[in-house]
Amino acid sequence: MARTLTTTLNTAIGDTTRVPVISATCEDHISRYNQLAAANTAQAQSFFSACIASDGSIIRVWVVAGSSPTSFQYQRITSPTTASQWTTWTTFGGASATIALNGACCVSNNGGTLRAFAQHGAGSNELWTWSSTDNGVTWSASPSVVFTPAVGALMRGMASAGNNDLFIQYDVVGGKSMGMTTFSGSWSALAVWPGGIVSGLAGVAVAWDSSTSLYRLVYSTATEIYSFNVNSTGSAWSNQNYLVAATANGLIHQSPFLLKEPNGTYTVTYVDYNPGTITGASFFYPRVRQSTDFIHWSNGYIFQDANNAANLGIVPLYRPTDTTVYMVAQNRTYTRSDYSQADPARYLDMSTAILSYKRTEHESKAATIELELDNTGGAFNSKVGSLTSFAPINIGSSLVLNEGYKTGAAHTTPESVKSATFRMKKVTFERGPSTHRIKIVGVDASYLLDAINHFQIQYAGQTVAYLITEICARAGLFTVVVPGSSTFTQAVPIFILQANRTLRATLNEVCQTYNLRYFIDQDEKVQLREFSVGDASVWTYQPEVGVLSLGTDDEPANHVIVTGAATTNTTTAKVSTGEAYDMTAEKLIGRERIKHVVDLKLTTPAQCALRASSILYQEQRATVAHHINVPLNPALQLHDPLTLTDYAAPKGTGQSGKFRINAMQAEYSAQAAKFEHTISLEGA
Repeated sequence: MARTLTTTLNTAIGDTTRVPVISATCEDHISRYNQLAAANTAQAQSFFSACIASDGSIIRVWVVAGSSPTSFQYQRITSPTTASQWTTWTTFGGASATIALNGACCVSNNGGTLRAFAQHGAGSNELWTWSSTDNGVTWSASPSVVFTPAVGALMRGMASAGNNDLFIQYDVVGGKSMGMTTFSGSWSALAVWPGGIVSGLAGVAVAWDSSTSLYRLVYSTATEIYSFNVNSTGSAWSNQNYLVAATANGLIHQSPFLLKEPNGTYTVTYVDYNPGTITGASFFYPRVRQSTDFIHWSNGYIFQDANNAANLGIVPLYRPTDTTVYMVAQNRTYTRSDYSQADPARYLDMSTAILSYKRTEHESKAATIELELDNTGGAFNSKVGSLTSFAPINIGSSLVLNEGYKTGAAHTTPESVKSATFRMKKVTFERGPSTHRIKIVGVDASYLLDAINHFQIQYAGQTVAYLITEICARAGLFTVVVPGSSTFTQAVPIFILQANRTLRATLNEVCQTYNLRYFIDQDEKVQLREFSVGDASVWTYQPEVGVLSLGTDDEPANHVIVTGAATTNTTTAKVSTGEAYDMTAEKLIGRERIKHVVDLKLTTPAQCALRASSILYQEQRATVAHHINVPLNPALQLHDPLTLTDYAAPKGTGQSGKFRINAMQAEYSAQAAKFEHTISLEGA
């Protein structure tokens, strides 16, 4: 649907005299992780954990690498830039040479009470805990018992959400199991998960979601990463979901850690370990992925420079005292730098220097912009970054564009709306005897869909809406606006998100199932469209059309046949079929034109008929091809229906009707006094 404009701005667009208003800002929204030099150490790899105390201190614990039994130690880091605090360790009371060498450990902040956990390395192999109520300055002199496993059983993974809880993975006869316990004066009996006994478990991470009263759990089987929702008592485990599927004899995915950030985003880390089985190369790469709903996850990125320095994971921590996310490993720590408008290295208003721009929108591809900036006197030289020097005008930074007009009888009040956001992909200095400019080329956020999918994964029985949201999230596009029609609730029996294929190609395949369309709006939301002949027109153009080109075509099909797979468990039919007809078009041209589509994602006659109807509707729209030149209209979006009414004869064609935008080009030039839209239309 069209963007909402004020009444005065609506009026200004139709005025015979118009004064354009444009503004643009450069905003670097990329989260960058920088190594914290003070935290670079060279200690041996072993199980470790970390949390934030209530005073902002980073509390880190580890099971000391060495001989068995070993020790359990902690450190309290009040100043992350002080190197000595990252190398100073203190042994817990009763934990000197008494701890299981290969057992997991954990530390968490439970509303001001810190609890650290490690496994006794002798006797009954009890799971021990220590507590602190002064932000880790002092700890209980001796441990208390949380849980006693079978003799000789090791804790394979351990995590706490800081809600007086503990999740553990532990050995049992025949394999591994997992469960949780909570503390309310004493530790509850272990609530065992429904997954039974499995062959492998290699780490667990958890965050508490107070809005749903659910634990958000991520765990590793060594070859796979899954998520779960768990209720507050551990009696209900639901919505198990893949993050990473297994690769036969290939990568190991282990040691997950999880953070729920203040904005609600979930950040998960785990280690991609390649033992060299397939490639011959060995590595331990920490990988970072995010989700806004704990269902759909981005493909993320790796910390290659932490290879072999974070073999047992990297802990994401949010430190409120400096509003910074830390990534804490044993031998590397990173701090994350985020966008702030107050930061001149991340924000620039360049509105007054814009000489010209041209932005173009098409179906199924990234929108583009080419913008020229006046750089007289090198005014913006210092605002252009490089691969290693970050500045607002730089590859990957956002270019946010607002368009409008001056309103009122005297055209004195500037009004504009946000019309587009682009990511810069090319920045060029252009200087000559009479020219000193910066040229910026950008694309909208849908360019993220042109990335190659890394890991293959299979989905069974998921809806169209689920698959679309999943594909977009893997590209890092988390806000997907899905219409409420029944089309998006249709189930797809089997769908494979293939490795080494672009996410856009995969998204197009899903959308093609029911002839759906998508685009990225000005807020970088993915907008889905399912066209209907009843869609209301959002704008009417009459005499203000500068150039009008009207055309028709009789090539499209008038009879569509769609064949799908057989209905589940049927014995009477080998396939499912649906058809749609346009008898009016057939009578017009005097012959039948058939289009036959085969799609095995469709499993019922109703789904095939729905697909046939949508294809026929597209064929009907394709019979019309119009082009108009009009004053730039910031309200219009791709796929909006418009009404065109031309002058009657002899001045015009007398044609009128409703049509739909399938491409647009907006152009501004100060020198040429140009501020216009060239719009391509199809039938509505």
